[in-house]
Amino acid sequence: MLEELWGNATVERPLHVLARPKIGRHSTKRVCFHQLAAPLLRGAFLEIAPGVAVCSPELVFVQLAETLPMGELIALGYEFCGCYPLEANRSGALVRAQLTTPARLSAFVNRVERMKGLRKARIAVQFVYAKSASAKETEMDALLMTPMRWGGLSLPPALANEPVALSEEAARIARGDRVVCDLLWPQARVAAEYDGLAFHGGRHQQARDSRRRDALIADGFDVVTVTSSQIDSVSEFIEIADALSRKTRGRTPVRPVSFLDRHLQLRHELRAFHHQHFPPVSPSEEGDA
Repeated sequence: MLEELWGNATVERPLHVLARPKIGRHSTKRVCFHQLAAPLLRGAFLEIAPGVAVCSPELVFVQLAETLPMGELIALGYEFCGCYPLEANRSGALVRAQLTTPARLSAFVNRVERMKGLRKARIAVQFVYAKSASAKETEMDALLMTPMRWGGLSLPPALANEPVALSEEAARIARGDRVVCDLLWPQARVAAEYDGLAFHGGRHQQARDSRRRDALIADGFDVVTVTSSQIDSVSEFIEIADALSRKTRGRTPVRPVSFLDRHLQLRHELRAFHHQHFPPVSPSEEGDA
């Protein structure tokens, strides 16, 4: 893998290497060497071969905080703590394990010292939630739960992709003893379900989704379904967020005049990160997924 990275490095996409000082070593247009003076915590590197290590997800998060805008850094945290599919066109299979957790990210950024971007990393990590299953779910979750100061809609913290045990009646409807909610506010008994074409395109999957929603409703949960087009529409999404706020908090939030500009900026940054690292699936591929 290292040889492939070295060979594929270009002027436009150089390879960045963290190395110890060495006389005669210098960067080129294709390979940039870096040194780090700050003392690092145990676990900052993961050894992949004798004498060769890669930066841990926690260290990468702090390193990229120096250059990434806040929204992109939040998206990176969701990716590291999420369970995104390994293949874009096989969203129902090959779901990977989390690379880290919000707790581990938070512990690292709050203990490490003297690194550029550390202040921004310590702010962003507070808004990262675990177990997002896709880039689009990350957009939904981050837009809903990031504080207004940073362009989000300030909903209370929720559990993502959380299994819910069902009553006997609901289990008969769902044909299983538990279901998984995309977003769950357990105390308010409110769930938000992302209904994306790429993830829910088949008739069998649509039937399972319908049974899951019916089972949750039978157990007294208030279920709000959110589509991809609703996430993309600023006005529709804010209306959904207001409805969720009334269900979870009992009130509609009052937003400052500057909120819309901040919200649009957060949307732009989340979308920019995902378009760069997770290119959109074409309509034909969505139908085949």
